[in-house]
Amino acid sequence: MMGSVFGVLHELALTSDQKVKLKAIHVEIRSKMAALATSDRDAMHRLAALPPTDVAYAGLVSTLKSNAAARVQLHADLNANIYSNVLTAEQRTRAVMLMGERAKRLGERKDWKEQNPMYEEHVKS
Repeated sequence: MMGSVFGVLHELALTSDQKVKLKAIHVEIRSKMAALATSDRDAMHRLAALPPTDVAYAGLVSTLKSNAAARVQLHADLNANIYSNVLTAEQRTRAVMLMGERAKRLGERKDWKEQNPMYEEHVKS
């Protein structure tokens, strides 16, 4: 499955039961993400006060890398959980179609921005 199913859920006509399941999944993932964010903040604050030659520096960088990998895994698990345990076969098919359309639009938008660099400069100013 490509991308995140989370961005298209509002277009899938979910039942009340599915919404309850999603809420439970969201609560669980939210606490895990919050713990990673706290760890990141702590590591970044400590890192900001250290020169790269300090013996603790490499450990803090390693913590940040591990947190990033854990965040990617949590997102992958979230998508797999929703896709496998919440959505019906028809909703899964529709979700894949919608995500494909969304990816195509984002690609077209990226291409347009690359061809129109003055637009980005105008928006930033």
